[in-house]
Amino acid sequence: MNLKCRLILEDYRKQRDDFVKLGDTVHSMLTEIVKELGLTVLAVEHRVKEEKSLAGKLERKGDLYNSIEDITDILGCRIICFLADEIDKIGKKVEEKFVIDWANSSDKRALIKEDSFGYLSLHYICSLPYGDKWPDEICGKKFEIQIKTVLQHAWSVIHHDIGYKSDFGVPREISRQFARLAGLLELADDEFVRARDNMVGYTEDVRRRIKTDDANDVIINMISLNEYVVHNEKMQALIKEISNISGAEISLIDPEGYIQQLAFLGVRRLGDIERMINENHDLAIKLARKSFANFDLDIVSSSVALRFLCRAELLNKNYDFDKIVEFLKISLKNQEKAEKQAKHLLKQKEQLMYSERVQNAMIFATKKHSGQKRIGGDDYITHPIAVCDAVKAKGFGEDYQITALFHDLLEDTDATEEEVLEYGNAEILAAVKVLTKNDDYNMAEYIAGIKKNELAFTVKIEDRLHNLSCAVCADDAFKRKYISETYSWFLDFSPEMKRAADKLATTIEDANSK
Repeated sequence: MNLKCRLILEDYRKQRDDFVKLGDTVHSMLTEIVKELGLTVLAVEHRVKEEKSLAGKLERKGDLYNSIEDITDILGCRIICFLADEIDKIGKKVEEKFVIDWANSSDKRALIKEDSFGYLSLHYICSLPYGDKWPDEICGKKFEIQIKTVLQHAWSVIHHDIGYKSDFGVPREISRQFARLAGLLELADDEFVRARDNMVGYTEDVRRRIKTDDANDVIINMISLNEYVVHNEKMQALIKEISNISGAEISLIDPEGYIQQLAFLGVRRLGDIERMINENHDLAIKLARKSFANFDLDIVSSSVALRFLCRAELLNKNYDFDKIVEFLKISLKNQEKAEKQAKHLLKQKEQLMYSERVQNAMIFATKKHSGQKRIGGDDYITHPIAVCDAVKAKGFGEDYQITALFHDLLEDTDATEEEVLEYGNAEILAAVKVLTKNDDYNMAEYIAGIKKNELAFTVKIEDRLHNLSCAVCADDAFKRKYISETYSWFLDFSPEMKRAADKLATTIEDANSK
């Protein structure tokens, strides 16, 4: 290596840290350009040439350079985009942001002859201007920016690695192969742009048809479904109605995941969704109210309406348990979870057969018992609901059902008497107070008070029976205590009481005999 090249290397060593700083600055600027244009790209990259690489370049081409200022690729930056027409969009922004050395920059797309194919990137030699917001040590230094597509990048990397870097050149037949491959990739880049344009055109047409209520026969796919959710008036109204249940904000989410679920239900065109809204609106709202009763939501997704519409469709069309499980497995991918949710959904259907007054009471009780668990690990609210189901099944009316839902509120939650009165009435409040045990309660007085109140008496029977059936999950000490208490105080409440206590006692005997 001659003296001139050694001096260039010495300057490189002194200035390398400045080139590193320059690289970070330019990388941030290129990233911001991509963001400003609203593009998604494969990569924004940069590298500072290593000393070994620069030395090799000087060994091969040292006569071309008089100083380090003549070497324009010590810092190399690259934007790899997906579509060919994005190259020019990015290029215009690069020309606005940087000082361009037009004499050494090139649009290699324009250099290819009309009957040839090859490397088609846009290649700039740039610098940062002095006197602006950057430190002087990184201004004026030349660097290169390449802008190309993914396919152009793939072709150039392969061609460079096994072509240009070969010490022996490339045979004519292989060069012809590269030219043909370049032509194929150029056609592919053009087709990607056309596909994008066709997708944009299709999206605009579907959107127009949705807005003019002329989209009933449009096949459901990821584009049409998204446009329907965003632009159909009935769907938007349903989404807002559901979000208002908990006062939550709506987050726009791609509903593509519902395409398979809708197909399972035989819903294949946008008009089928319209039919679902018309037929299932009321039940979908009821299901949403019940589901949100356990949560204080700040945000719901825009696909929330599809979730409850699909579930309402399952219930209204009387899908059986196995079919519901099959449907739920589409999203859950788990048999056990699907079965659990299917049971819960069918249970919700039963509960929705209650009057609106009882449903509101159920929602209130669910909120108050939120976070509480039973001995077996179930949510505590399952117990008041089970008691409510039992009194309803025996033909007792709303006051009995609401008393069943509220019977543990004053004892186990922060619910107030005023709230119980608001969701119930004076008779229900009186019964709940009778059923509530204070810290210093007397069992004989407690039982006597219950027997004097018909609401309390009826609910206590079902409360005790349900607790006896669930006590199998408890330890033996709890079971014995519960059985003894039942024999002492509750046998005269109902003929079922002794049978339930005897059955629980049998579980202890069976366990001890093993």
